[in-house]
Amino acid sequence: MHREAQLVFAAKGTMQVTTPKGRWLVPPDRAVWVPPRLEHSIDVLADIEMRTLYFDSAWLALEQRSDSLEVEFVVRVSRLLHETILALFDGGTDPDRTGLLTRLAVLELHHAEDSTTFIPLPP
Repeated sequence: MHREAQLVFAAKGTMQVTTPKGRWLVPPDRAVWVPPRLEHSIDVLADIEMRTLYFDSAWLALEQRSDSLEVEFVVRVSRLLHETILALFDGGTDPDRTGLLTRLAVLELHHAEDSTTFIPLPP
């Protein structure tokens, strides 16, 4: 559980993400959105190269996109979102660039296709 929301992406390998709602199998072309303060676990199922973006709740509220990001979900990662995530980890330290890339990542989440890798947990 984290104070911040997070976007978990495996650039390589497969992971399984579990929340109280269910379980997702997450191959490299998918990412998992985990809202703030949500209990979750990530199990690595193969050699993995994982990237995690953390988003402050207050920042998300200012972006006026937080309503649709209140529940966990898995999305198909577009080419643009893929490159945006990797660009955030390329060692660049320009805060303006980082801010633009972060906003672009959130915007791409709203245009991303929902994934069908969800398995509900039994009651």
